[in-house]
Parts: sequence; C-alpha cells; structure tokens
Amino acid sequence: MSVLPKHEMNADEFRVWAGRQPKEAGRFELLDGHVVTLQSERLVHTETKSGLYFALRLAIGRAGLSCFALSEGPLIKISATRSFQPDALVYCGERRSADNVEIADPIIVCEVLSPDSIARDHGEKLVGYFSLASIQHYLIVDPDKNMLIHHRRGQGEDIITRVYSAGSVTMEPPGITIALADIFEREPRPDPVEEQRA
Repeated sequence: MSVLPKHEMNADEFRVWAGRQPKEAGRFELLDGHVVTLQSERLVHTETKSGLYFALRLAIGRAGLSCFALSEGPLIKISATRSFQPDALVYCGERRSADNVEIADPIIVCEVLSPDSIARDHGEKLVGYFSLASIQHYLIVDPDKNMLIHHRRGQGEDIITRVYSAGSVTMEPPGITIALADIFEREPRPDPVEEQRA
C-alpha cells in the first residue's frame, strides 16, 4: 500500500514517484501538483476497458500500421502540474522502451466512465488532452449504456463530437476502425428514469 506524498510535486517528479510504486498500489494521477488515487473499478469497467484495448489492437493489426495500443499504466503529461493515466491509448512510430512510464505523443486516448469520473472525463480531461498537439482523438466509453463518444480534432481549435451506440468508429489519422461490438461484453443496463416513466 502506497502512502501518498503530502507535498506538491511537478509532473516530472510525479513520473519518477509513480514509476516506483508497486502494481498492487493502484493507479494515480497528478492534479494541480497533488497526487490522487484513482478509485477501484467495477467489473463492467474492467471488462469494457479490456474490450476497448482488444478493439484497438485488432484495428491496428488490420490496418498494418506501426502503432501500438496500451491499456492503462502509461502517464500522459498535460502540464507542469498535471499528468493523466488514461484507460487506453494509441501511439505510433517506433516502439518505446520497456522502461518508459510516460508516453509523450499519444494520438488516441480513451477513458471508460465510472460514477466518480464522469465530470472529470467530460470536462478537465477533454480540455487537457486536446491541449497536447499529438492527440487527434479522445474516446469516452460508457460501459452502462454501451455507448462511445468520439471527440476528434477539427480545424484550428474545433473539436468535433459524435456519439455511437452501434456500428464502428473510424479514426483518421492514424487510419483505424474499431467496432463497438468488439468493445462491449454485456447488454446495456436499463435507465432507471426511463423504467419509471414506462
């Protein structure tokens, strides 16, 4: 069990600290200089994250690209005092060293929603991820509704958003297509508000 640092640290100090933590200590992010622990995941979150990683790897293989999909683990430095740890990402080019704990130039980042992360994933992470020039796509996956929100970089500062509940999502660049059927293992959960109306 890790004891969280009480002092503020910058993203470079955090990268070193996080790289020393044992896997069983959990996952961490840096928000405004403070280390925070990511909450434990529900089974549906873990299944969806695994499905998303599988879909990304499958798509990269089909396209024959020199790109790599990763599931959690690597940090993304957003600023001097912020580092996020997405649920999945894709980077392209040469394979990074096995000792890396940070990916500086991801092209796709993904977050699977959990009850405590909804506001951050739709708010500060959306802004933070697109502050990095390399990121072209940000996928937010809702495991309860079997829904995927695709934010992609447009012209200038434009972010183009599309919501999917079936079919497939094409991301150009790098030139891959993922099928929603490859991501979700469970049927969507019924909306309790809609059930009350019925």
